[in-house]
Amino acid sequence: MSTKKQNIFKILFVCSGNICRSPMAEGILKKKLPDELQSQVQVISAGTLGIWGSAPSKEAIQAAQEIGVDISSHRSQGLSAELVKNAHIILVMAENHLHHMLDTFPGCEGKVFLLKAFENKLNEDEVVSIPDPIGLSIEVYRNILRTIDAHIDRLLPKLDQIIKKYSRI
Repeated sequence: MSTKKQNIFKILFVCSGNICRSPMAEGILKKKLPDELQSQVQVISAGTLGIWGSAPSKEAIQAAQEIGVDISSHRSQGLSAELVKNAHIILVMAENHLHHMLDTFPGCEGKVFLLKAFENKLNEDEVVSIPDPIGLSIEVYRNILRTIDAHIDRLLPKLDQIIKKYSRI
């Protein structure tokens, strides 16, 4: 029997309150993660505002449920130095989250990325932030969810390569 500890690759999604965008991203990736990677990858989310224990917004829950993703049991958590340290890659929703990460957690430069820009070539005029839908209509949530879902779909075929590239040796 091997005593070697299996390394779990940790992906951390970050938004503001951890009640809309990042829990939707977490739920989508968990649902779409290939079976062979389920035991190798941990997907978590957190928020820059330090809100703990809040449920996702009802619109986030509804939009996610419409595509078969259940985030109703999610509870928000704020970013911590430990979460950041233990994550292999950190995918943030907006430029202000990227700046917050770089300012607050020195040393995370090589592993924090905008979700829309991660491993992706963008046009000069392309907006890289995914806007916060909090307080807006369910249709806005659906549009945000579709954007997040599309970028996760873009990552999935490259996940093996991403794990190899960003794993600690």
